[in-house]
Amino acid sequence: MLFLHVLICISVITCKNPDCMRKINRPSVPASFALAIQELLPDYPSGVSENHRWEAFRNKGEVYRDVRTTLHANQNGLCAYCEKSLSEYDQHIEHFIPKSLSSSENDHTFTFENFLLSCNGGTAAASEKNTADANQSINSHSCGPKKNSINPSGICLNPYELPSFPVFKIQLADDGIALHADDNACRRASIEPALAESTLDCLNINSPRLRQNRAVVWDFITQEIEKIQLLPEEERQNALEAFAHKTLTPDHPFSTTVLLTLARHLPSLIPDDPHAEGQGQTFTEKGNS
Repeated sequence: MLFLHVLICISVITCKNPDCMRKINRPSVPASFALAIQELLPDYPSGVSENHRWEAFRNKGEVYRDVRTTLHANQNGLCAYCEKSLSEYDQHIEHFIPKSLSSSENDHTFTFENFLLSCNGGTAAASEKNTADANQSINSHSCGPKKNSINPSGICLNPYELPSFPVFKIQLADDGIALHADDNACRRASIEPALAESTLDCLNINSPRLRQNRAVVWDFITQEIEKIQLLPEEERQNALEAFAHKTLTPDHPFSTTVLLTLARHLPSLIPDDPHAEGQGQTFTEKGNS
């Protein structure tokens, strides 16, 4: 979280905005977007063909690029859902509430607050420049393309509405790193654990492709920590904090995995962590989810 994306302002000892799906702060509306919508609405009112309306907006190329650039900067270049780095050809503006649910009363198509930037989820749409995630098998599709036109109400958490701490935990499995709802953290955030699990399913955050990607991050962090553990005992804490400071950057892919792995050794990385006295509860060993 998963919305693996929270947001961001990380210091050595405090992490106000973890990701996965991470919490994302709502960005300011670009002035060019507001003006463009004013111009479009008379000819493209809500409640008609929403794909046609969206295509009319996309044809305003410079404004469309302004919106995408704003979202990209706000999300630190990471997918709002899975937290992978977004490449030029592997991203799209995602309507959290689908365009198809727009009506004359609720214009989800042209509501800037409904926009997120998502990767293309391993679909053929990612293939224009032969990206590594292109043309994945359908069971590996994720994020916006997986959610597609599903009404997210009661099914999928909105990254803009997540708490500032992770509500997921990581589990090491044979096929990579999986994410699961953290019951204690969910209760602390007044989120039903079942909704957190449903979010993972709706976005297919535990697809084989994403599990493997997170495993690469896990292996790197674990190997570095093993090196630090070989240092004299009096040097380890400072070395761990320095490594966390270097690694927990706003644009680090799969930063929830990074955060939760490091928090096993530096529990203070998650302020007021409900697991402060049991670091192992944040991480679940293979077979003990």
